[in-house]
Amino acid sequence: MTRLSLHLPLSALLPPKDDPHSVPLNPLPSPAIIIGPLPPTSPLHLSLQYLALSDIPDFHRPSRHRERVLILTGSKDTFRHALEEEDEDWFRDHGADYDVLYRLRRVDMRFCPSPQQLMMMLVLLSVGEGTEPHKVSQQPGMIILWDIAGMFMEEIGGDENEPQTCHPEHEQRFRSEACISDYLSLLSAARTTISQMSSPDISSIRLIILEPHLSATSAMPIFPVRPTDENDPMPRATRERRVMVMEGLTKLFGRQAIGQVNSLSSESDLRDGSSYSLNLDMYPGEIFQMRRRRCGRAEWAGATVVGPDEGVDGDLGGWRWGFV
Repeated sequence: MTRLSLHLPLSALLPPKDDPHSVPLNPLPSPAIIIGPLPPTSPLHLSLQYLALSDIPDFHRPSRHRERVLILTGSKDTFRHALEEEDEDWFRDHGADYDVLYRLRRVDMRFCPSPQQLMMMLVLLSVGEGTEPHKVSQQPGMIILWDIAGMFMEEIGGDENEPQTCHPEHEQRFRSEACISDYLSLLSAARTTISQMSSPDISSIRLIILEPHLSATSAMPIFPVRPTDENDPMPRATRERRVMVMEGLTKLFGRQAIGQVNSLSSESDLRDGSSYSLNLDMYPGEIFQMRRRRCGRAEWAGATVVGPDEGVDGDLGGWRWGFV
């Protein structure tokens, strides 16, 4: 069984369910780009499912080293904070299981606080011995890029009088100096890196890009936005022109590789949960429904710390995603 022939289903994006027939079994393409809200645990669930499938013995091919997965994302603090905020019950219940721990040890993570550091990582990434961050012990079977667009974004300040639970996700916007060429250059570099790392005797490395802060209407300027300058030789309309990110993704990877997660919930539904739909161009006419809802805290978890002026009804716990 080759890497690309592994049937990695769409359901691998979210925590496993007891009933395997209640989740979509359609395979994820490679490369695959999913834009729209997803839990920060998605790259971990994808890794665990991929490694579980790759561990199934194939008696028609010679044995090889156990597969590994490489996850590339932004700063470590940002990713850790997102996991803590999500507080997913599946990892609380199963994170210490032997098979989960065994496979998590085969997941390499590289944190890049800036786009420049990520570009350097992609350019230098290679297999070899050593402690340098760009060295991996063996060729990964799958590379996952998580929230790369978020490296070009800043958080929008909200109303301090608004209850925190009204907006589970913090709103983000592109920084003024961000250009679409900078973002697409990173994705192009990732594709080039995979091509260079893929050995002729081993099938191509899978590439999955997850962009939880992008949407179908996300756009970035061609040139950096800067204050109006009478001496600027570039017409203002040209400098302020924006390009849809979806157009760039389609040019790089093709429409068949792209999927979109769209919110189906109104503002009043966000406190206790929200509904989403997942559409992929390679599966026309099919809509995969997802639900994000509150889950209770673990029995051993400490009580939620609430300030004297904060009104929160009960212990809301974390979040749980699932296909419906």
